[in-house]
Amino acid sequence: MIKSARPFRGIRPFFLLIFILSFAALPLRAAENAFWSGKVVHVSDGDSFIVLKEHDGKYEETRIRLAWVDAPELDQPYGRSAKRFTSGLIAGKKVWIKSLYRDRYGRIVGEVFTPGGKSLDEELLRAGMAWQYTRYSNSQRLAALEREARDLKKGLWADPNPIPPWQYRREHKILRFRRSYRFW
Repeated sequence: MIKSARPFRGIRPFFLLIFILSFAALPLRAAENAFWSGKVVHVSDGDSFIVLKEHDGKYEETRIRLAWVDAPELDQPYGRSAKRFTSGLIAGKKVWIKSLYRDRYGRIVGEVFTPGGKSLDEELLRAGMAWQYTRYSNSQRLAALEREARDLKKGLWADPNPIPPWQYRREHKILRFRRSYRFW
């Protein structure tokens, strides 16, 4: 058997093909980064809701998740208060959305603006109804709004030991896992 002098000859074209195809997908990704409006038909919790969006003369429901904040889960302290606060600002109203990307659940993650042009992320932080999601945002403006709400003990900051939603989800995921396995 004769050994080839270039054993990886077929790999280079494969990587070149992958490289070219990754750039071919850019226009699809850029389409997500759009500014559009829709009517809020359902508020799921403090940081996610459903918008009725017109597309080619038809209306479709689109799930939205706020990009820069994380509100308490519904079964967490202040979770229902955050939902009521968000509902009061946007339920049944037309909002403007700057789509950033789709998350693993298929929701559009983006910046949302109320009918009055205010950032929903900023309003939630100002009222003490959410944490800045520092995993995705390093905005000094949002950090200052959260700090101000903390100092004034607004909303969830009235609680002496509020638990961030990402920590709450992680802890309760473990508890659900432990409950699902019975060893007797």
